[in-house]
Amino acid sequence: MKKLFLLIPIFLAIILSACSEKPEPEKQVNTPPEIHQVIVNEKKDAGTYSYINVTENDKNYWIAITKMNVNKGDTLFFSQSMEMKNFESKALNKTFESILFIDKISTPEKPESIVPHPQIKPSEKTEVKVKRQNGSTTIEALFTNKKTFNGKKITVEGRVTKLNKEIMHRNWIHIQDGTNHNGEYDLLITSNDLVTVGSYVIMEGVVAIDKDFGAGYKYPILVENAKLIKENK
Repeated sequence: MKKLFLLIPIFLAIILSACSEKPEPEKQVNTPPEIHQVIVNEKKDAGTYSYINVTENDKNYWIAITKMNVNKGDTLFFSQSMEMKNFESKALNKTFESILFIDKISTPEKPESIVPHPQIKPSEKTEVKVKRQNGSTTIEALFTNKKTFNGKKITVEGRVTKLNKEIMHRNWIHIQDGTNHNGEYDLLITSNDLVTVGSYVIMEGVVAIDKDFGAGYKYPILVENAKLIKENK
C-alpha cells in the first residue's frame, strides 16, 4: 500500500505532462489578419460572375467574383468585400441569404496584391469625342462644383467604359466624356437600365456626393437611379 501511494504522484505527473502537450497545428499559408483564406466547395457560373461556396475556419458562406476558373478544394485569398443580404440572382434563379461580392481575389499560384484599398480603381482614361446635347453636364463640371450639384437631377453623356450588372439590385455604369478635373475623369452611374460597354449613352439621374457603400467602396460623386435616354452602339 505504501508503494502505491508513492507511485500516485508519478502517475499524476505523467498525465499532466500528456495533457499539456499540444498537437502541431495544420500547416497554413501565413496571411495578415485582414486577409481571408478560404477553400472552394462548389462554383456556379452565371453571366459575368462566378458564385462560389467557400469554407473559412469551419464557416461556410458564398462569395461572388468576376468569372474565374476554380475547382473544388482550391485555396483563395481576398480582403475587401461588400456583403449583400437576401441577394437575388436572376441568372441562377436563386436568392442568397448572404453573399460577399469580391473586388479582387488571389490564388497561391497567382499571388496578386489584395491589400485593402480606399477606392475602386477607375477604368483607364479613354479618348471620347462628344457632340454634347443642350443642357447636359460634363464630368469636369460635376467634380469642380460637386456640392452645387448635390441632390439635383441632371443629364450626363459619354462612353461606357465599365459595367457591373445586378449588384444591390442595380447596374453600375462607368462613363467618360473626355473632360476631367484634377485627374478625375470617370463618373459612376447606378441604374436599372442595362447598357453595353463601348456604347455612347445619354442618361438622366440624381447627383449624390461622398457616397460610402462600405468595404472601401467610396465615391466623391455619382449619379443615382439614372434613366437611359439614348444609346448609340
